[in-house]
Amino acid sequence: MLAMRLVTLVVVMLIVGVVALVTGHGRELVGALSLVGSGAMLGMPFYYDVKKVVTTNGTANTLSTHFRFLTVANQMVARFMGLYGAARFGTAGGAVLKLIRAGTAGTGGTSQTPAKRNPNARAADTTALDDATTITAGATPVTHLSVGVAQTGGMGGWVALEQDHAPAMLPNGGANGNMEIGSLANSASVTVEVTAEFQEN
Repeated sequence: MLAMRLVTLVVVMLIVGVVALVTGHGRELVGALSLVGSGAMLGMPFYYDVKKVVTTNGTANTLSTHFRFLTVANQMVARFMGLYGAARFGTAGGAVLKLIRAGTAGTGGTSQTPAKRNPNARAADTTALDDATTITAGATPVTHLSVGVAQTGGMGGWVALEQDHAPAMLPNGGANGNMEIGSLANSASVTVEVTAEFQEN
């Protein structure tokens, strides 16, 4: 697949070069080179992350939702590539981060702009919201990931081994275009630093 993308890149660059020579419009060539630099011409994914210090539910072993994600119309497929948590708590015990797809997308939350891993990348299309304001979880949840975190410290995490291993969100929102991240712990009100990574391609 990469070889085909490279061939496509070479062909496009040749066409742009000819256009630039014939018309004298060198800007087209510069624009194509900038796309190559960002990875767009190679079909390479763009990577983003969201993060927040969250507090697990005030009742032990009860799920709280901290993030929700929703795709927009006609965007690229979004895939979750990593989920990590590091707790800061004085009582030993276990906590879990869950990546959940809802049959009906949840509501609420405060918009968070996903951070670009590469500063030259385009802005993410995927909508991300965190629990700075209350999130109401979606109906009919299906859990894709459960990541263990020690309450007294020590990061727990998960990474996708390749693209098709990653839980994906399809364009246009709805049942196949949403995800949520929640937590529960066997102590009440555990502080956890959560980071989620996703790509768009």
